[in-house]
Amino acid sequence: MAFRVRMLVLAGAAFATFPCQAAAQSGTLGLSIGYPTSISVLWQPSATVGIRPEFTFNLFEAESTSVSRLGTSRVSSDTKQVGVGISALFLIYREETLSVYVSPRYLHRRGHITIAQNLPADSFVLGNDDRESRGYAVAGSLGARYGLGARFAVFGEVGIDYSRDHTTEPTSDSRVTTTGIRSGAGVVVFLF
Repeated sequence: MAFRVRMLVLAGAAFATFPCQAAAQSGTLGLSIGYPTSISVLWQPSATVGIRPEFTFNLFEAESTSVSRLGTSRVSSDTKQVGVGISALFLIYREETLSVYVSPRYLHRRGHITIAQNLPADSFVLGNDDRESRGYAVAGSLGARYGLGARFAVFGEVGIDYSRDHTTEPTSDSRVTTTGIRSGAGVVVFLF
């Protein structure tokens, strides 16, 4: 997580040196870096509509250790997950460099989980295994973007998120459905 925050701060510092000219019209094509982790391209075919395809990548590592009468047990998991999604941005208010918009979003993700177990010899376990996961998320957000220059803007979004994930294990399947609040922030650098 610290790496993601550092990248966001570094990108903001690098582009904050652009001339700060208040521009009523933003560019039509830009690169967007958001938190939580996403890299996207923002395309605005008109002044009131934007399209934002995105790419996400997550790595999770977890390890647990427990001690019992049989000995010490260690279990570790390594999860890799990638996702592609798309958002539409519909402008509902604009004043100088401030734009307020609503945004429906769809994200599809896939992942691979590797479980490694180091257990005492007397324990009965199924051993190490690999698991596949896939899922999707649907969200609706209210967002605001503020232009800090002719080619640089910051944005923030908050809304409702519904997601469903399906994990295939060697002996069973599991499904998890969550509904909650989604928030995000980021920077946009307009290229054209």
